[in-house]
Amino acid sequence: QRREATPAPISAGVHATTDPNAPSNQSPNSGSFEEKIIRVQKPDLALTISAVYRAVELKAKTIGQMEMQFQRRNKAGGNYVPAMWGPGKKINYLLQKRANPMMTSAELFQQMSIMREMWGNAYVYIERDELGDPRNLWLATCGGYDPITATYTLTYQTDRGMVWRYMAPARDVIHGRNTYRHPNGYMGIPTHCYAIQTLSLIATEKQQAMET
Repeated sequence: QRREATPAPISAGVHATTDPNAPSNQSPNSGSFEEKIIRVQKPDLALTISAVYRAVELKAKTIGQMEMQFQRRNKAGGNYVPAMWGPGKKINYLLQKRANPMMTSAELFQQMSIMREMWGNAYVYIERDELGDPRNLWLATCGGYDPITATYTLTYQTDRGMVWRYMAPARDVIHGRNTYRHPNGYMGIPTHCYAIQTLSLIATEKQQAMET
């Protein structure tokens, strides 16, 4: 009586073939990058992605801990040295301690970092005293820049209420532009918008290459 040999059972996790192109040997994470892209059009939706939220938070906290220092050239006109007297003392206090009665300097730079990443631009209005020296640094909730007149339109909250300022000169505004900018260079664009544009271009180039 003839007896057929029973094939050895396949253990879990062991592929039935060594062909790397076989469907059974494909990783669950394999496939084109287009299949894994989560496209978001708004900053608030981008922050719902844990990796994006964590990266933005980490960068903002790191920048907030960095001390910014106002310096001037020494009397000989050579190297820059910290200006800790007169107006320089006031400016360094705003940059390092308290930007305004409602916000510390660290909080100001943290919020600026987040706004640069998520909105493309961050605006800070420099409020001056009667002598023209900086008194407060106010973070604008919204703003815009007119390259023709080189002026800004800003809205910011103070301890005295909401302020709307039109045609503020550039010397009175700190404009934090994102690394990614429009071709004119005046205005930044949100990082997530830049990512969408870049990935779309890559997908287009890939499709054109395949067609060619």
